[in-house]
Amino acid sequence: MLSVINKPFRHFQTTQARGRLKRLKDRCEGQVFRHNGYVSMSPMPQS
Repeated sequence: MLSVINKPFRHFQTTQARGRLKRLKDRCEGQVFRHNGYVSMSPMPQS
């Protein structure tokens, strides 16, 4: 699962964008997990 998330953000792997990348990944993780059907693993609140 990590490889799937890291692949699109590979060009963001810089020391300056690291903080932004973490926030982006945290947000996108929910979409990626939901897209793949891993709703239970999604950090986003399910209402």
